Amino acid sequence: MPEERGQSAATLRSAPGIGAAAFETMTTDPITDTAPSPDRTFALRLAVLVDGDSVPGWQATLLQRLIADRTLEITSLVRAGPEATASPRWAPGVSARLADRLDLTVARLRYGGPWRRVPIPPDAVVEVSGLQGVPPVQGGTSGTDQWAAAEVVLDLTADGLARRCVGMQRGPRALPVVRLGQVALQDDSIATLGRRETIADRPFAELAAVLCTGDEVPFRVLRAGTYVTFRYSWNANRWLLQHKAALLLHDALRQLGRARQGGAVGWQQISARLAPLPTPPEPTHEHACGLRSLLRVLTRTCRRGLEKRLSSEQWCLVTHAGVATPQSLDRMQLHTPPAGHFWADPFALSRAGADWVFFEQYDFAVERAAIWAARLVDGHLLDQRPVVAPPYHVSYPHLLEHRGELYMVPESYHNGGIELWRCARFPYRWLRERTLIDGLSAADATIFAARGRWWMLANVDRTGLPDHADELHVFHTDDPITGRWLAHPDNPVVTDARVARMGGAVIHRPDGRLIRPAQVGGDIYGSGIQFMEITELSETGYAERPGRDLLSWMAEIPRIHHCHATKRVTVADICRVMPWRARLGLAAHGTRSSCVGGSHDARDDTA
Repeated sequence: MPEERGQSAATLRSAPGIGAAAFETMTTDPITDTAPSPDRTFALRLAVLVDGDSVPGWQATLLQRLIADRTLEITSLVRAGPEATASPRWAPGVSARLADRLDLTVARLRYGGPWRRVPIPPDAVVEVSGLQGVPPVQGGTSGTDQWAAAEVVLDLTADGLARRCVGMQRGPRALPVVRLGQVALQDDSIATLGRRETIADRPFAELAAVLCTGDEVPFRVLRAGTYVTFRYSWNANRWLLQHKAALLLHDALRQLGRARQGGAVGWQQISARLAPLPTPPEPTHEHACGLRSLLRVLTRTCRRGLEKRLSSEQWCLVTHAGVATPQSLDRMQLHTPPAGHFWADPFALSRAGADWVFFEQYDFAVERAAIWAARLVDGHLLDQRPVVAPPYHVSYPHLLEHRGELYMVPESYHNGGIELWRCARFPYRWLRERTLIDGLSAADATIFAARGRWWMLANVDRTGLPDHADELHVFHTDDPITGRWLAHPDNPVVTDARVARMGGAVIHRPDGRLIRPAQVGGDIYGSGIQFMEITELSETGYAERPGRDLLSWMAEIPRIHHCHATKRVTVADICRVMPWRARLGLAAHGTRSSCVGGSHDARDDTA
């Protein structure tokens, strides 16, 4: 869906007003939960180390998620004492505090006002005693009673978490070593989280949940994530990354709990997969957020706003007879939608000697899309009609043939789940069959058969923003139509905004390899297509790597985010960035077809 841009300004402006309270009520994925039994034992018991009797809002969110997770138990909540506290490696000066206040004010006015429905709340401090199910805070860390039942310590203190992991093992700040070690967020300081990426204009921010066991390897990475940087406010970026960090730490603890349940074998398996983490580098000037840094961010914001005012974007379709190659790029046919619409997410299907294209048509007047179908004849899209048009937004019409029936799995998270539609009369009559997975905000669900089971890859949002660019989840079943879809235990199997988002149907190579088209993520939506080779796919494991002999030649077309090919036709979507003349109505509009490289105006429009 082209209007969604990860953690960009467009996402923030379209986010629902959930606020911090909604995060505090989030629970674990209902699909992975099981009913508790009287003799149920917890997979992992943990003690949580905090700075005081109050915690930031994102940490309260994390604590609520841990309480709701029936595989984890918080045995104690411990206030960090002087023996566990070190002076921070970075402290803001007067200029930094003033710039931070101005940035926060601009962020709330620009992105977080009530008319924009964006949750950028103040730095809420939540009293731990007010969180239901959390044990009372115990003072100091020198005692042993509070650590007796814990198997791991979760460090949520704010003054250099990864640095303290080393100090836990020796010296005046040493903490009692529990059975499995300490888990912390790898960062110089929570105070700088999300700050350096925005100030230095880094396209992505990297977070890692690290495990410190006190052996010869000081750090091991339990979970790592790469997220799109919000480049126009470091406070907005910090707020977003904090809640991503809450999800990342929760996933890391669940992973650790599964390893504990597996005994020595499970621990050996997870240890072999944990990469060592080098000692965090010393802080640099990129941490500083003075008035000069604020001026750079504001200049960047104004430049981007001016670019959007002076240009216009329109997502279109391109088609090619047969399987497209780099040499045939200039012969792909361009199809532009009517004014006030865009076309995206095309899927091709051949029936009775005819080629059909199913695609999303977004209507700016009603601010939602429907699924349309058209017959492809000699490079022209004929007989265009809507086929799935419910009173809510749908897109990404993934097609599935099973036991002689044709099905569609459109993106339908606006209706609260992943829906299945059946074709009652090809190609224009479709009926809603059932909801495959209810209560899940998932985009671009893609179903395929491999290795004796049916699999679903989907981009799931667990924050409520919505933001479906960061995480790829896997589900599996024995029957795609009537079976119960089970969540993969390692979900999310990919936490990387650069390649997590699906960009089309999974490709089955003749040699048995599975290729996943992935959108190249970034601040600008539609940066390209990266083909990922799935190297491991089972009920307990998933791994992938960039395809070695598959070139992302589609990236040669500016702004593309989806492609699909059959033996007879290749379809994709591209974004035409039109200059200011188009906004004044001087450019041609309407449905037309032309060769991408075969006419002067087509080359100009896609440049």
